[in-house]
Amino acid sequence: MPGCRPRTEAEVDLVAQSFGGTYATRDCAPFVLGIYTGFRITALLSLRLQDVYQHQHVLSHVTVPRRHMKGKGASRSVPLHPVAQLALAAWIAQMPRHFVVTPESVVFRSREGDNQPISRMHAHRLLRDAFDSCEMTGNLGTHSMRRKDAVFLKRKALLEPFGLTHYSTDTWGAYPRHLAPEQHTTSQRYTQKIERKHLTLRTRITRLVRKTICFSKSTQMHDLVIGLFVNRYAFGRAV
Repeated sequence: MPGCRPRTEAEVDLVAQSFGGTYATRDCAPFVLGIYTGFRITALLSLRLQDVYQHQHVLSHVTVPRRHMKGKGASRSVPLHPVAQLALAAWIAQMPRHFVVTPESVVFRSREGDNQPISRMHAHRLLRDAFDSCEMTGNLGTHSMRRKDAVFLKRKALLEPFGLTHYSTDTWGAYPRHLAPEQHTTSQRYTQKIERKHLTLRTRITRLVRKTICFSKSTQMHDLVIGLFVNRYAFGRAV
């Protein structure tokens, strides 16, 4: 949400522990799920038990159908972080105490109505109360709980064919959540060379400079020109 600051790891843990009452586990689960998947609250409230739980286990991925996505352009599947799986498992284990449970049951079910989810406004109010009880300051927002972990996971999947063994990143919380400690360094000391290479490409090849008449929309031409430049600049080959 524009203008909203991201929550720190300490704040995420603090908010997750601040939910109280009979349905504290239910109220905490969409917050944790939203943090670790990036789904909007409307998409989370649409989830049914069969979407996240099968064969007595929480699934490794959660998929939201196209009709519940913003713009209804396409469905979306996101890997479930172990913390999100634990939060879901805790609530699903308690569901039979409160409701009659079937595969079609809404996961975050309201006490009112027949198999209806809690309202979006009710979810916002629960989250706002949790923020207030933690005395958190700043524009935190409740329309979306996204921290865009899903964006990092998508990019990480694109990098898998390259066999990367170590990541040097900034302090964004998504990195330690999804990377093993031995694979991750929070530092820019190893990024200077790659940044220099990217800058060299942009300054030497005008096809890579957006908003100019030289920019090429052809992927094939990009590949050819970059390949020729790398062979000439990096390897000194006559091309």
